[in-house]
Amino acid sequence: MGEVVKTNERIVLNMVFERTICATLAFDESGAKGYANQQEKFPGEVGVVAGILIHEEVADKTCAVFQEILSKYNPNSTSKLHITDLDAATQEALRCDVYEAIVQFQLPCFWYALHVQGLFEDHFALQKLLQTTRSTSSPRFKRGSPREVKALLHEKLFIGLFANVLALFESREIVNVDLLIKTDRIDKAILKRFERAAEEFLDDGAQVSSVSALDTETDKIVTGSVTIEVNYPDSLKLRTKVQGTKVQCSEDGETLAADVLANSLNHLYVNRCPDDKYKPLNEFAAIQQHPIAQYFHSLGNSSGGDIVGDRLLAHPNSPKSR
Repeated sequence: MGEVVKTNERIVLNMVFERTICATLAFDESGAKGYANQQEKFPGEVGVVAGILIHEEVADKTCAVFQEILSKYNPNSTSKLHITDLDAATQEALRCDVYEAIVQFQLPCFWYALHVQGLFEDHFALQKLLQTTRSTSSPRFKRGSPREVKALLHEKLFIGLFANVLALFESREIVNVDLLIKTDRIDKAILKRFERAAEEFLDDGAQVSSVSALDTETDKIVTGSVTIEVNYPDSLKLRTKVQGTKVQCSEDGETLAADVLANSLNHLYVNRCPDDKYKPLNEFAAIQQHPIAQYFHSLGNSSGGDIVGDRLLAHPNSPKSR
């Protein structure tokens, strides 16, 4: 059996095949919010989510340090604290404290970002396609008016982040993970969407969709189902088994640290030079100016880049989408 080893005080998850690794993923978002039918408010607007992965070996120490930071900047604890609640000088001090803690404990960090206009253009194209393919004749089976399904930016960001975390587990050959996922306080409905998205991401089994319709000839309700099943090659199957896809709300030092990271990344994107404004968001080049860039992990760091966010959902002005 493998073991957790320390190299230069850095916790390395290495070849653990039998026992379950316990870890906490604290994440938060910054920038744009809303649904896919909303266009960007300014050129190149993005939404970004950032997270910190805390291994059980350092959980107690990191929790204590982050709680000290929270108490330092919110001593009265009368309400939850966001970095944007503070003045510029205090924001910079908070960022320095959070970065110092991440470096001290060598914590893996993650991010995922999307262009608002890229998500909108994809949604618009899909709706246009559906409209052109709907039959104008009177069908025998009527299912009622089709409902427009709008993707939620926040959910898209979360699943991108979750995929990056899973990629790190896979690369370190971690097979069993008991994962605690937490974020700042958000609506229960959005929490449920996060949990469902994580479960679907991990489930490679058959997907069954049930439907019902009115048979206009018999005037009766009939039902049916569609099953979609994909047989993945072993090389594409997830080896990591994750226990715990529940997302809980927590207003603690760890979620404050995630808030600081997300805010700092959004600041980078908003202030990119004109030549970089529409370029890919999930490659290391996009965040290389961040003070602790070397602690971030992303699927987009590979040679193939991020196929979904930076290709399929790229900004229409992106160099790669022209």
